[in-house]
Amino acid sequence: MLLESDSEHTRAADAACTVTSGRNTHYDLAVDVTQINSTQGKADNTTDHQRITLSMEYVDGKWLCSNLVSPLFPS
Repeated sequence: MLLESDSEHTRAADAACTVTSGRNTHYDLAVDVTQINSTQGKADNTTDHQRITLSMEYVDGKWLCSNLVSPLFPS
């Protein structure tokens, strides 16, 4: 029996980032990512859409991510 690793691949095809609110030192953002899923040996690819939200804070001269919500990182 031969088991093949890495036969499934996912890659980002497109991403759109939008500022949903904020000003000065705090911003909330939404990122819509289009993913293309492929399986070795299959001709058809599938497409998924993921939505990621995050908040950014400007602290001591640096932008820091203060909140990240993604289906890739379940809570």
